[in-house]
Amino acid sequence: MFTKTAYLSAFLLCCAGLGASVFYALREPPAENAASQVIPALQADTTRIDIGKIRQQETRDVTFRLRNTTPNDLSLESVHMSCGCTEWHLDKRQLSSSETAELSVTFSSGLARNRLAATLRVFYKNLETEETGNVFLTIIADIQPDYDISPPFLDFTEEAEMVQYVLLKPRFDEDIRILGIHCTRSYYDVEIVKSELAKSIVRVTFFPEKKLPGEREAILELRTSSERQPIHKVMLRTHDEP
Repeated sequence: MFTKTAYLSAFLLCCAGLGASVFYALREPPAENAASQVIPALQADTTRIDIGKIRQQETRDVTFRLRNTTPNDLSLESVHMSCGCTEWHLDKRQLSSSETAELSVTFSSGLARNRLAATLRVFYKNLETEETGNVFLTIIADIQPDYDISPPFLDFTEEAEMVQYVLLKPRFDEDIRILGIHCTRSYYDVEIVKSELAKSIVRVTFFPEKKLPGEREAILELRTSSERQPIHKVMLRTHDEP
């Protein structure tokens, strides 16, 4: 038979064991061994550069610094770009251990609009081990167009005649306006109904009886007074009634 003292001792031992288990479960995990962390063979001082706001048809120059972290020589084989908006130049093509190279990049906004991310992929080769790898670099820009177009495209149903409008609103120069228009399909009638300071409006009328079977898309070309983007194209689409 257990005495009250024995029961109490057993209860305290169980509590102590439970407390130790909880403490072990909640304690912080041991720090990861720094030696186990993989360091890339080619390391950039930064993998992302945000150049902020930029107007259309402007350029910005940025530089990435690339360092060889291996004890062997590295060969910088090539640089691939995600778009034609960048030009690049490497001041070195072969790096000894701990040596750095500068990748100079010229970013051109062109006719792009709003947020744009251009990606560069640098390919390298370890000349001792023949191992290859690559590093991704990104340039981000907030491209400010001379004007905004709304809506960006127009949808029409094929069953009925329909009228919609396209609005041009300048961002910087209020005198930017629509000077002329052209549509690639004859079943649309397009007309400039307003062209004045701070606002231009085009009316688009769809005539389904003039449309040939199978024709789905057309382009509305807007000729503007903007020197940066004199022509803007709006997609006109037709679809069956849901």
